[in-house]
Amino acid sequence: MVRDHRVRPAGDDGVDDAQRLVVYRAFRSAFDAKQFRDALPIAEKLVAMTEQQYGSENAALVNPLSNLGTVHYRLGQYEAAETQYQRAVRIVEARGGGADRLLIRPLHGLGETWFAAKDYADAAVALKRAVDISRNLDGLFNVDQLPMLVTLIDCYVALDRGSDAEKESAYAFHVAESNYGTHDLRLLEPLDRYARWFEGNGRYTSARALYGRALQLAEQLSGPNSVQTV
Repeated sequence: MVRDHRVRPAGDDGVDDAQRLVVYRAFRSAFDAKQFRDALPIAEKLVAMTEQQYGSENAALVNPLSNLGTVHYRLGQYEAAETQYQRAVRIVEARGGGADRLLIRPLHGLGETWFAAKDYADAAVALKRAVDISRNLDGLFNVDQLPMLVTLIDCYVALDRGSDAEKESAYAFHVAESNYGTHDLRLLEPLDRYARWFEGNGRYTSARALYGRALQLAEQLSGPNSVQTV
């Protein structure tokens, strides 16, 4: 949903932002409860209402289309998800928005969808583009790029692009460390992920050092008998 809470005029059919907000809240309620089959027709309705109000090529459609794509993705309906994400991308690109922030979400969705469908080459292209836009707009070490980076690394591994995977693995860890600091439990997952990368590539000394650092952090912040430490 476009993050603009001003009430806009109704379209010719009487649809306005207030009506769409009611539908969006119903969608969020079902989606957040992981009731994806219930969320699907609501997401479809929101797209239809937005299109009725603004037209079929308006940027206001990008987020509703991405919402619909995400529901299809969660249901394992990858072709349908791809269709919605690609339409969102085309709308932004038609406005001359090759580096528009609105592209990040549908590109991320496309990357995740193609990765799930084992189309690793196309997934890597979409995710790399999303990461590049994110870095350009929000800074090289912005934390919002981390979910995209994680899947991008998995794509590179699947494609046997070891040097790219290694570079982005190091980058992802530095992004996490620069945002969370060195003494924060949120660093445990990035430490574990980076250690597993080294372990999977036979670099056991580096992996042990990172596992040891994670263990020490968990013991210091959660205690020796905590779930995190175990």
